Amino acid sequence: MIAKTANVNDLRRAELEKLRKELGLRKTSLLKPEDVVKLSNDEEKYPNLHSFFEWDDPTAAQEYRLNQARHLLVRVKILPNGVEEPFQAYVSLKSDRIKNGGGYRETVAVLSSKKLRAELLKQAMEEANYWKEKYSQLEELSVIFDAIEKIKEPANAKVKKGQVETSCNLGRPRRKRSERRGHTVTV
Repeated sequence: MIAKTANVNDLRRAELEKLRKELGLRKTSLLKPEDVVKLSNDEEKYPNLHSFFEWDDPTAAQEYRLNQARHLLVRVKILPNGVEEPFQAYVSLKSDRIKNGGGYRETVAVLSSKKLRAELLKQAMEEANYWKEKYSQLEELSVIFDAIEKIKEPANAKVKKGQVETSCNLGRPRRKRSERRGHTVTV
């Protein structure tokens, strides 16, 4: 029998189980992030968990602020004239994340570009399929899973001139604030 080499994920999972036992947690108990950080500081006892974290405080602080900025950028909504519902003002495309530091583009500009819109649609389908796999054990979501399956080759979809406005709701009449179900718009 050939021994299987453990990957980093398996090693980290094993260390998390070891950590749970050290904390005296049962299977139904909550494992708290602060406990994981605290015990992972022991590099000898939890080398694979320890290596996951940034232990240099100034570097960790800068990374935390960058994550806060990313969170801010994806939470900002816009409501252009003629649109019924607010939508995300900025999106991050996979191709932009390859570049040093990555970045975010205005959603309206992405939807107005045939190439960028196709990339965003492909990315959305990848995320939908990931979500489908993550929650596949929940039979109650089968209708949603079926709808995801019905969408074929989104990146190859043809986008005709003028279609972008319709697809991102820019052509619909704007509803009164009282009809927008209490959405707040952050700009």
